[in-house]
Amino acid sequence: AGVSGKALDLTWTVQNAAGAGNATRAWNDLVYLSTEPVVNAGATLLVSEPRAAGILAGGASYLVNRTVQLPIGLTGTRYIIIVVDGYTAQPESNESNNLFVQAITLTAPDLVVSGATATPNPVANGANFTVAYTVTNTGGAPADRAWSEWVVLSDDEYFGNSDDILVGSISQTDPLAAGATFAR
Repeated sequence: AGVSGKALDLTWTVQNAAGAGNATRAWNDLVYLSTEPVVNAGATLLVSEPRAAGILAGGASYLVNRTVQLPIGLTGTRYIIIVVDGYTAQPESNESNNLFVQAITLTAPDLVVSGATATPNPVANGANFTVAYTVTNTGGAPADRAWSEWVVLSDDEYFGNSDDILVGSISQTDPLAAGATFAR
């Protein structure tokens, strides 16, 4: 499992087949994140791990520990795909065994505002008013980055069009755990 926008620790082992010759050229192990268990046009390259020529004798192996940064805004099932000799620089007797695929579930925070009220209501032109609301993190991960909450007056239910007027904002820096709620 991983959290969208956060670091993910990976470990993989690569073994050169027994009886195979030494690696004669430099190569790269590639790590992708994909929505499918294959490397396709939509896969995101997370890291290219270079390997020097001649360091892997027949029957030998090496272990890689690498931390990768997951993209922001992704949830659900994704696939970590590790491709050894990803650019096919190394001449091999069997290229079909250079791929490892692991499904992972990505979670992310999901902030939902509810129960918004303005007091007094209606508000007289030019008068002060108080806004109260609740914020809930319905996502599967903590909201641990700063965010802003805006109070906007609008003639309609659509945010971002020409009739919106920003009347207040609050910067939130305290984390909000998954499933947690706070009221303003």
